Amino acid sequence: MNIHKRIQKYGLNWYLVTVQKDNNNWRNEGVLKLQFGLTFMGTMLAHPIYGPYMKVKYVMDNNKTLYNILVPQYFFAEEFEEFVGIPLYRRLHDWYTFPKNVLKPYENNKYRMSFITTIGDDSDARIVADLFHYLDLTGIVYVENYRRRPFLFVDKSIYEQLPTQWTIHDLYDMNKGYYDEQKQLREILWNDIAKARANHEPIKIPVTVDKYSLIQVYSERTTPYGINFPTILMDEEKQKRIDEINRKYAKDSQRDNS
Repeated sequence: MNIHKRIQKYGLNWYLVTVQKDNNNWRNEGVLKLQFGLTFMGTMLAHPIYGPYMKVKYVMDNNKTLYNILVPQYFFAEEFEEFVGIPLYRRLHDWYTFPKNVLKPYENNKYRMSFITTIGDDSDARIVADLFHYLDLTGIVYVENYRRRPFLFVDKSIYEQLPTQWTIHDLYDMNKGYYDEQKQLREILWNDIAKARANHEPIKIPVTVDKYSLIQVYSERTTPYGINFPTILMDEEKQKRIDEINRKYAKDSQRDNS
């Protein structure tokens, strides 16, 4: 569906212009447009700590051709929540508690919790397990399947710090610095765009058509009439010739209208 939701984030104005189901008809995909013309496409998801976000994997040029961003970026915004469609995310985010005794001693100084035993419903348990995946930290906190059933594993050092009634926020707080750093790495693009705009510098994003193609540059161009639009930058000499033609056309049009 076509919408026009304004989002003020990362120091700029953005617009969520369309939302539609993905090819599997499960998750929502959105098109996010910067006020200056750059256009991005991604999947609406929810992080149990940081909230709703769009996992942006593509940019879109003026012909609606998609290009891959080299490292997918996360755009966090509360305005996405109505399109996430994961009610259990909100329960976790709002401090849903687990009793400490659901974590049972396991081998190699680990404790584990069966999501299915704890949650009850098999489908809900697997959704909650997917949300806990966001806090995976090798060998310390992680989710794995055992006999096709999802389990949370925590190191003994983590277990001993948990209160009698604990939440997913307790796990986050123990390694907050690591998780926040990983989040920032996924937001670099938006901060770079804001910085470039503030300094009146061109925005250039490396992209590919597919994983085997050469890296190209996604940017924006300004027409002789001052209109910005997204584009893939061409060979410099070829672009200069096109710019010269556009300038000549603009002058001729002004002369005809005078």
